[in-house]
Amino acid sequence: MLLRRVSVLAALMVALGSAVAVAKPNFDFSQTVAQNQPGQGRGERGKNWMTQQLGLNAQQVQDIQAIQEKYKPQMQPIMENLRQAKQEMRQLKTNNASADQIAQQQQKMQGLKKQMQDIKSASMSEIRAKLTTEQQAKFDEMKQNRQANRRNYTGKNRGQQSPAAPTQSL
Repeated sequence: MLLRRVSVLAALMVALGSAVAVAKPNFDFSQTVAQNQPGQGRGERGKNWMTQQLGLNAQQVQDIQAIQEKYKPQMQPIMENLRQAKQEMRQLKTNNASADQIAQQQQKMQGLKKQMQDIKSASMSEIRAKLTTEQQAKFDEMKQNRQANRRNYTGKNRGQQSPAAPTQSL
């Protein structure tokens, strides 16, 4: 049954790929490859993706970049402090620190995360204000999808399995 589904899916992918190749025979793959170069930062790819998904005009792109630059100096030291706090937490756990020390470090990390979230919320509000009503709706949808994907990804990384997932035994 699974083999049949995979075969059908593969056939569909080949058929769709062929249709795209016929429909756009002069497609410039170098542009697609250039957009995903390893040297290009994640933030730059995110901006390009957001620009395409929301259909931002040049002024909106410029405004959003200005907003991001405005909040960057506030965010960077907090991010660095959080990295440092996480390293300290690993050291505490490695050195069998007391539960009180670990709890204090956890509170410190939660405080830093809260500060980051507050800054991110402020910047997102300003960005959202630069969008049209239609773009705002799409932006909100994208944000919800990202949060859902993040929850799913986090659950998988913490060893949680979906109810339908088979367990492996030796």
